[in-house]
Amino acid sequence: MHLRKRLSLIFTLLVLGAAAAQAGTARLLALGGDTGYCADALDALRWYGSLADYPDRAVFEFGDLLHGRDRAPTDQGLIGHGGGVHARLSADDNWGTAAFYFQDHLPQSDTDGAFSLLWSRRCGPLDVGLSGKFTTYGMSEVGTVVGDRIEAQYFHHYGIGVRGEPLSGLCLEAAGEIVNSRAESHGALYHMSPTNDWSTFGLRLRGFIELGSDLTLVPLIDHYRDRRATFDATLDSPADLDAALTSLGIAANLRTDQGTLLIIGCEYRSGHQDLELRSAESLSPLWGSSGRDFYQIRGRAGLETELLPWLTARAAMQYVRVHDDQLLATTGAHPDQERRRLEAVATPLTLGVAVRQGRFTADFAHNDSAPVNPGLTAAGLFGAGGEGISALTLSYEF
Repeated sequence: MHLRKRLSLIFTLLVLGAAAAQAGTARLLALGGDTGYCADALDALRWYGSLADYPDRAVFEFGDLLHGRDRAPTDQGLIGHGGGVHARLSADDNWGTAAFYFQDHLPQSDTDGAFSLLWSRRCGPLDVGLSGKFTTYGMSEVGTVVGDRIEAQYFHHYGIGVRGEPLSGLCLEAAGEIVNSRAESHGALYHMSPTNDWSTFGLRLRGFIELGSDLTLVPLIDHYRDRRATFDATLDSPADLDAALTSLGIAANLRTDQGTLLIIGCEYRSGHQDLELRSAESLSPLWGSSGRDFYQIRGRAGLETELLPWLTARAAMQYVRVHDDQLLATTGAHPDQERRRLEAVATPLTLGVAVRQGRFTADFAHNDSAPVNPGLTAAGLFGAGGEGISALTLSYEF
């Protein structure tokens, strides 16, 4: 069998059909996880070599509708308020497939990309993809006590992905990126000069192992390192950030019958987030340093079943154990320390539904407690409980 056809077959076995594969954030949230452990069109935003599997489609994401938020909590590969378009550049695929994505209301320090440009093409035995993501964050405050404050951050994110089949029944996919981070910030009590860093990067690898005609095993490892200058609200001053997040997991994708997909998986995430005061640029910091270590143990079971030719139902249950330990310290004439610790267990439940009419598909999902944050965003780890999140995805194939 031709290699391209074999790769397509492997990914077809992981989904219910074209409608399921052409879904997005709502489908992945309804199955209890992020991108990586099952095939979906949003793979293109992190697994760049897979873009050609999802040509000629438009998608719109509406964020968290139930709570009036434009953006749900960030998780790996999920997007909030935004959308994108995939298009084949030629009928014979010689020019590959290109995509454009946008999303707004990104929080501080989120490098996901307000605008993303993607391209993928078959090159010999490999599928190769390229990515460029660009984000600008700006904020200004008018203060009557400590004066005005202005902050700006820029992230230029360049990635590459490759996919191939070294052995029959084994598909391997790798992706990585490097991030150019720029920042400057000014206030009455501090001044952070413009910075330009190339120290942030990400690397990940996953495999699709066919154990039978109805069972595929998906192991995954993901490492992200974030090193740059930033203004940190906890220190209330400019700081040098050194953070890392490593994820290791595995999931089984089982097609129990035609039209039903069962996903069972587990994952361990661990990382750190260290901040050191840029003392020469601050007159009155709250703290001199912040050291944070955290981990998550995650398990999930997700079910997707086609009830009618035009109706698909989804449900998932997760187990999330969170440990987050942060130590704040200051030195000098008045040394001080403060320790903050979070220990929590959550069992989020998710329900979703997809309705199809011709080439149009509407997907909706709701998660009741949503501790889905990976741990590197400004908000930190989410604990148990919470009001949950929702997602609505509209897609059209052309």
